[in-house]
Amino acid sequence: MSIDEPLDEVGAWVLGALIEEELTTPDNCPLTLEALTAACNRTSSRVPVMELDEATATRTLGNLQMRSRARGIHRGGARVMRYRQERGGRMHLHRPELAVPSVLMLRGPQTAGEIKTRTARAFESVAPSHVEVTLESMADFSPPLVAPPPKRAGQKEVRVHASPFRPASRIFAG
Repeated sequence: MSIDEPLDEVGAWVLGALIEEELTTPDNCPLTLEALTAACNRTSSRVPVMELDEATATRTLGNLQMRSRARGIHRGGARVMRYRQERGGRMHLHRPELAVPSVLMLRGPQTAGEIKTRTARAFESVAPSHVEVTLESMADFSPPLVAPPPKRAGQKEVRVHASPFRPASRIFAG
C-alpha cells in the first residue's frame, strides 16, 4: 500500500470524522479512540450510517498514520492515546477546504446550498457562492479534492462528490 493511494471508504469515513470533530468541537480534540468511534457511528447526518468497532477504527487509524493523514498523540500523564487529522496542515488547507470534503465524505454528494447549510458549524460562509468558490478551488488541486458529476436529467443543481467517484475513496489522496 502506497502513501499516495486513495483511501478506502472506511479510511475516508474516519478521516472525515476526525476533521468534522476538529472543526466543530475543537475543545474535545484530539480525540480518544472511544470518542472517534462514537463520532464515526453517529446516526444523524450520515449517509450511509456506519457501525464501526474499535478494532476497525484502530486498524484504520494505523493506516491513516502510515499515510501521514492522522497522528496519534500521547500527552504526558494521559492514560490513552488521542488522534488528530494531519491532512489540513500538510496541504495548507483553510477551514472551508477542510469542512467541505469532510461533509461530503460523511454525507455523500450534495449541492452547494446543502454544503453551505451542513458546514455552518465549521465555518461561516455568507452565501452559496462562497461555497462554490471553495469548490472551484478544491477542484483545481492535483489530484482534485472534489469533482462535480455530470448533471442528471431532472436535476436543478449539480451534486458535488468528495472526489471524481463515489464512494469518497480518493479524498485527500496524494
